[in-house]
Amino acid sequence: MSTETPGTVEYRVADLNTVELPPAAYDLVAVKGTLHHLIRPDHLLDEVARTLKPNGLFWANDTLGGEAWLTAFVAGGLMLLLPTHVGYRE
Repeated sequence: MSTETPGTVEYRVADLNTVELPPAAYDLVAVKGTLHHLIRPDHLLDEVARTLKPNGLFWANDTLGGEAWLTAFVAGGLMLLLPTHVGYRE
């Protein structure tokens, strides 16, 4: 059994109110606890729609208060599965 996740992950530092993403470039865009901080969430949502490949998936979770256990489980799973250059404790 392989322990590697196929594909690549890209991490970037950017202002999500003005970010420009390449068209039809990503299979998955995941956003957790971010949308409520944006001045222009409409801009980010337009960019996500433009940057997803056909049949791509946009997963967003932005809660106010308590969080469903399933959402926390999915977010935690994504963080453990996706490779990163930054330690998870950082």
